[in-house]
Amino acid sequence: MVRNKTFLGALALGALAFSGLANAATFSGTATGAWTNPDGTFGYAINNADAGGTADVTWGTPISGSTDNLWSFDGAGSDGGAGWTAGVGSVFSVGDFSYRNGSVTSTNFAGADLSVTLAITSPLSVTELFSFEFDVINTPNNTGDPVLDGDIASIVSGASSQTFTYLGDKYTLNLLGFSSDGGSTIVSGFNVPENATAGASLYGKITLAPIPLPAGAPLLLTGVAGFAWLRRRKAKKA
Repeated sequence: MVRNKTFLGALALGALAFSGLANAATFSGTATGAWTNPDGTFGYAINNADAGGTADVTWGTPISGSTDNLWSFDGAGSDGGAGWTAGVGSVFSVGDFSYRNGSVTSTNFAGADLSVTLAITSPLSVTELFSFEFDVINTPNNTGDPVLDGDIASIVSGASSQTFTYLGDKYTLNLLGFSSDGGSTIVSGFNVPENATAGASLYGKITLAPIPLPAGAPLLLTGVAGFAWLRRRKAKKA
């Protein structure tokens, strides 16, 4: 009976020890963005220069006194500066998105995909690609109120996950989405008043994937428990 309890306890302590080491890992890396798959045939321009600058898409011819529209993404560490660092289970910013809403004409641009290449550079080398689909919802600008005349950048799809392995442990890398409050609230769009600029950061999270029991382990544990039950039963009869 004591041996069985010792064996089961050793299994539990071993699992906890491995889990503790895995949760103590810290990862760091960079992120680079690029605008792809534009929805439109005229009146827009894409400049993917995040490596050293920003990835931008602009559209429209501004009316007098206004500016063109701009979506811009600056990935963490893409310009050679500090990248991102994250412990297991904590959210971290991988880049900044900004939206400048001007009053424009002469464009049929309706959206584009933001592709984000997220690279883990330490303590291992892993590169994963994520994509967010953005649509723009334009207003006719006929109320005179900059808030009511504001356009909306709507995130149609995104927030995917990838897995990687480090020192035998499997981790899940998630891009959660965009947030302006440190990652507590993930937004699905940006409503920007006319002739104003708004922004948010793109957040990610690394978690430890569940560790499955080795094949046969459930049967082994069941057998040990059954053996212990039989010993107790025999002891009672004796």
